[in-house]
Amino acid sequence: MMNGLLILPAYSEYFALTTTLEGLNNAAMWMGGIIGCFCAQPLPDILGRRRAILVGCIVTIVGIVLQAAAQHIAMFVVSRIVIGIGSSIANLTAPTLLGELLAPKGRARVLGLFYSCYFVGSLASSIVNYGSQNIDSTWAWRLPSLLQIVPSFLALGLLPFIPESPRWLLANERDLEAIEVLAIMQGRCDTRIDSAEQDARDIKAVLIEEAVKYNKNPWRDITAGRANRRRLVILVSFGTMINMFGNFIIS
Repeated sequence: MMNGLLILPAYSEYFALTTTLEGLNNAAMWMGGIIGCFCAQPLPDILGRRRAILVGCIVTIVGIVLQAAAQHIAMFVVSRIVIGIGSSIANLTAPTLLGELLAPKGRARVLGLFYSCYFVGSLASSIVNYGSQNIDSTWAWRLPSLLQIVPSFLALGLLPFIPESPRWLLANERDLEAIEVLAIMQGRCDTRIDSAEQDARDIKAVLIEEAVKYNKNPWRDITAGRANRRRLVILVSFGTMINMFGNFIIS
């Protein structure tokens, strides 16, 4: 969306943008993302996956309202930072919830779809920006900014119908709820509840093993063991490669 706003004279002229300010406006959301990533581990563990997504959506909505109502460049930059914080919390918690809810057979397919939807939203945003260039007022950029609120409201509307992570429920001694969720998500009827109970025992055993094996500090766990260090290298390399494609510069 931010790249698309640059085609709108109303946006550039309103904030008297220079190259430096263009870079700052674009970077602000990623600055918020850095802050948000430090909340994306404790919040889901303390509040639960669903409530963490709720918090992320609410923070994002606050940032979107501030952006759409921005009166000067400082307000716009702060709003983008707030959006970055909220988006980071929600976007990092949602795939965790999916991964812990879904059976292994369909997990990779659904998570792949989840990440692919980013580009669907990107295309929709580009279409909105292209169409709003004909608006002869500041609504040329305020409208695309405000429409960012739609996915957050959609998430808030769907959250009541999504179960909590069975892993989180078991970690917080809510075993019966976890067994119920496992039975529902795996399509098992009441006569096969024993299978869900066995899955719950397996998850519980993994939680106990992890509690013994890993440090209490989750940030230290990132580099604990050869496997985790390899995962960290892959993650960092992946982020670096994405930013080296050149598509950000072209757009």
